[in-house]
Order: sequence, then C-alpha cells, then structure tokens
Amino acid sequence: MELGRNDPCWCGSGKKYKKCHMHRQTTEPLSRQEVLGRFKRATTKRYCLHPESGPGACSATIARSHTIPKAALRQIADRGHVRQIGVELFPAGGTNGLAPVQDVGLNDASTFTGFCSRHDNDTFEPIEKHAFQSSQEHAFLVAYRTLCCEVFKKRIHADVTPNLRESDRGRSLDEQIAIQREVNQYQQQVDTGLRELERHKARYDGLLTTEDYAPVRFYVAHLASCPEIMCSGGITPECDFHGRQLHDITDITLEQDYLAYSLFGTQAGGIAVFAWLDGGTGTCRGLVSSLHALDDHELPDALVRFTFEFHENTFLASSWWDGLTDRKGRALRKRAGRGRSRDPIRPSGALRDDGLGFVSWQVTSRDTNAAGL
Repeated sequence: MELGRNDPCWCGSGKKYKKCHMHRQTTEPLSRQEVLGRFKRATTKRYCLHPESGPGACSATIARSHTIPKAALRQIADRGHVRQIGVELFPAGGTNGLAPVQDVGLNDASTFTGFCSRHDNDTFEPIEKHAFQSSQEHAFLVAYRTLCCEVFKKRIHADVTPNLRESDRGRSLDEQIAIQREVNQYQQQVDTGLRELERHKARYDGLLTTEDYAPVRFYVAHLASCPEIMCSGGITPECDFHGRQLHDITDITLEQDYLAYSLFGTQAGGIAVFAWLDGGTGTCRGLVSSLHALDDHELPDALVRFTFEFHENTFLASSWWDGLTDRKGRALRKRAGRGRSRDPIRPSGALRDDGLGFVSWQVTSRDTNAAGL
C-alpha cells in the first residue's frame, strides 16, 4: 500500500503513518513480559464506583472488595489458598484451548479496588454482616457488587486493548494486517461490552440511591452442603440449558441484558443466586426458566457447566479439583478456555448436559419472585 508519511495509518489507530506502521516490520517485537507489565500497571487503578462518590463523601482508603464473601472462600481454602481457573491473560505456551489453573491467596481471591472503604462497608453491610435472604434487596446487592466489578475490569480491558496494536512489531505486512483486523474486532467487542455495562450500572445506581428494589428479579437455589466451587460474575445470556440460542453476541447492534450470578457457601450450606432487572429483551428470564425446568438432581451439574462456561471469577477447592478424572478436568478447562478466547462464537448447546457428573450437591429448595417460570 502506498501511504505518505503524514497520512492516517491504515490500521485505524488514528495516528499518522510515520508514527505507527511505517517501520513496523523492522521494529523489535513486543515481548510477552512487556505486554503483561502494561496490563498489570493498568490493574493498579483504585477509585470508588459508588454513584455518590467524591470529595467529602468517600473515605481516604480504597477497599479490596470481595465479590465472593471471604468467609465463604475460607470454607474451601487449603493453607490460605484456593484454586482459580482461567486467569492468565497471555499464556506463555500453547494451551490447546484449555484454561490454566493456579493457586491464589485468599486476600487476593475475587477482589477489586472499586469502592472506598466507607461506601464498601455501608453499601454491602446487609449481605456482609447478615445471612443471605431470598429478598429483592439482598439479590440486588449481590448483583450490584458483581456488576461494579465487571465494569471495573472492563474499563481496564478498554485501557489496555490499544496496546495490543503493537503486538505486530517485527512482523510481515500480511501478518500485520491479520493482527490489526483481530485487534479491531476485539476492541469493538470490548467497547460494546463496556457501553452496555455502563448502561446497566446507571440503572442500578438509580435503584441503589432510591432504595427501590421493585424491578429486581431473583432465582435462588439452596444447597445442603458447601459447594467446592464458588463464583461471582455477570453475563449477557447467549443460550439456555436446553440448547436454545437466546442472543447473538456477534451482533453489536443488539441490546444486551445483564444477568448476575453468584455461587458461594453459607453457614447453612450453599446458595446459587441469579439476579436481573425486569424488562430488557427477556434473555435473563429465558435462561433462568430453562434452569427452573431441570430436576433437582440435574441442577448441580448444570450450575457447574454454567460456571465454567461463562465466568472467570471462579474459585475451587484444591481437593475437589485434584480428585477429578483427567477427562472431567480437561472438559472444564475447555469450557473455561472457550469463554476466554477472542472468538465470541459459542455453540448454542454449550449448557446442555454433557453426561459428566462433577459434583454431588443436594438441592434443598428454590426461591424466586419471577412469576410464571
């Protein structure tokens, strides 16, 4: 391609050609360590996401907010550590699409620095210092903290993604074009996801400040024992447990619903909480309705499939993980790896029963305020 030094670069970065790709072929390749370093620097940000944050309203310290209660994580910890799956952003070697597994300390598990100590304590006191109740308020608070964590992390990805444009240093022109095409697609996904998350947060912020929880819908499954898997996250439902497609994630023009999900241990055993707001396109209700249709003996493994397929903020008891057969471990790592790839396409049957039994949890009861499931 023939471009002048001062022409806009062909890659779409907005920079002049001379300051972007003019000599990219002969530039020293970007090292994996440098990429990771830039990402880690971006993750050191600390600020308060509370809608009433600001000078005089916030405390001086930023909390390390746990999206999964630390007391719950202690129940599955081994010598102060839990297993986490799918956390490595840029694996050093080939993984064959299998997400990595590593140990993480309790103080670092499921945390983000997105609230000052005052707002963290005041906002989430009802679910931190009291047993979870199947109520709209408690479901809202679980969902709100999860949503804020998702916003916090997505902002980091939006900040870091432009750095990926330099990953074609030292490559041929054809390779540069292929890499930039992939980066453009990925950045579009990140920008779309962040825009939708910010839209949902604005609505949640309004409900928080007015303490109006009427639009909150929840579905709670109670477990007889502490689950060996704990998770917190939020998704736009793409498919249900019967194999029906609910949303085309590749169509960025479509409105995205937000379904919050938490799975954690309690003093009475364990709970799985699904929470969403009334309205939207109906994908949240569609997914939960398909879960509700499952028998009690089917639900636990369905939760495991859902957790690994869609949620990276997932922590495991090492004794449970080490006790899995190689086939089961690889199946779960494949699910997690699929969710973390840059290819957004996921099969509509991703949540259907795969015939692999992972847990022996017993469902004792289910609660919901979503009528007509």
